[in-house]
This record gives sequence, C-alpha cells and structure tokens, in this order.
Amino acid sequence: MNNEITLQSNASTALSNEIRHFANSIETVFAAIATWYSTTLEQNVTAKQAKALVMAQVAFFAMVFPADLGMVYRTASIALFAGSLLLCKQRMAE
Repeated sequence: MNNEITLQSNASTALSNEIRHFANSIETVFAAIATWYSTTLEQNVTAKQAKALVMAQVAFFAMVFPADLGMVYRTASIALFAGSLLLCKQRMAE
C-alpha cells in the first residue's frame, strides 16, 4: 500500500515537473517572439503583448483561410478575431 502511494506521488511529481518545463519552454519562445516584435515595431514589446499579437494573427488566419466552412464557424472565427483585436489593443496600451 505504501509503495503504491509513493509511486503515485513520484509519478505526479514527474508530471508536474514536465508541465513546468513545457511552460518555461513556451515562455522562452514568447520572449523570443517579443524580441522580434520589438525590433520590427521599433518599440518595447513584452511577452504578454506578444501573446496577444500572435493570438490576433492566428484568429485572422482562422477567419480567412478556410473558405468552404459553414456560417457557425465563420461567426465564431469573426468573434475570436474581434476579441483578439480588443485584447491586443488593451495589451499594447500597457
């Protein structure tokens, strides 16, 4: 019984470490993207702002590229794009 609890604890700790490592990797990527945006826009861009900019770009591509999908998808992608633009506006004002 004790061995099972210890193994479960070790497995959950290992999973937690993997998730933390993945999150740190993502943050590193967004820091690099923020540096690129800072160079391109010629203003200081934080990682938080870079996430909003990337989200707006992804929402734009989701709205434009799949031309043969239905109205529900179109409405959802337009709403996502509008929301991401508002978020981008708020983050860039910071």
